[in-house]
Amino acid sequence: MQDTPLIKADAEWPATFQSALHHTQTALLSHLATSHPQSNQSILSLDWAQGAAFLATCQHWLTTRPATARLHFVSLIPSTFPVSNLQSIAQQYPEFASLIHQLQAMWPRWQTGFHRLHLVQGQISLTLVFGDPAQLCEISSPIDLIYLNLATPSSLTNAHSMQAIASPCHAK
Repeated sequence: MQDTPLIKADAEWPATFQSALHHTQTALLSHLATSHPQSNQSILSLDWAQGAAFLATCQHWLTTRPATARLHFVSLIPSTFPVSNLQSIAQQYPEFASLIHQLQAMWPRWQTGFHRLHLVQGQISLTLVFGDPAQLCEISSPIDLIYLNLATPSSLTNAHSMQAIASPCHAK
């Protein structure tokens, strides 16, 4: 994960979703699409942030990648997230309503560990990591991008935790 690019996302997602966050992700994902347009991609988000990065990434993925390409999105959620929060996002951004409906139907109850959801007929896999960031060392597949929200203290703490656990993870 040492050479994995980091993305700085904005903390106030409803106000800036269509500007800085979306444009940054679009530019980086476009770069991936042009460098490896047929390949699958894995993204790690250290801050769920109401699902902003996930929703923007999915929207871009579905409109720019071939149907055969697969996205694996891993997101750390250190504390409970009421999935009902997604309903207000769907009302504000109707382009995400279908994906949000799928998330609401599958959202697992809170239990520490990994929870995998398959969305959009299997084109997108979302792995939710509930609880301790130290669990991230269990990820064995390569990560192509890391989303890091530098405005959120929890994201910075999680990034520091990743550095601390990276050595023990690779020593296994």
